Amino acid sequence: MENQVLHMILPTQNVGFKVIEMANWVGKVFVVPRVSLKDFKERPEANNPAIYFLFGDEDESTSQKLYIGETETSFNR
Repeated sequence: MENQVLHMILPTQNVGFKVIEMANWVGKVFVVPRVSLKDFKERPEANNPAIYFLFGDEDESTSQKLYIGETETSFNR
């Protein structure tokens, strides 16, 4: 298996989110906590198509929920 190089970028005005890029891939991964969504909205990539993962805790147990979705405009979702 060939190794991959990942670049993790912490924006200079970092407000809690991370950008991860992989060599030879045009996509980007954004790790954005809910409290940082307003700051993510300011990035041009917020208007791009996206696959997203929403994580949440189950109210009455310790299990965690995961929702996977896809959208044409990532922030509006």
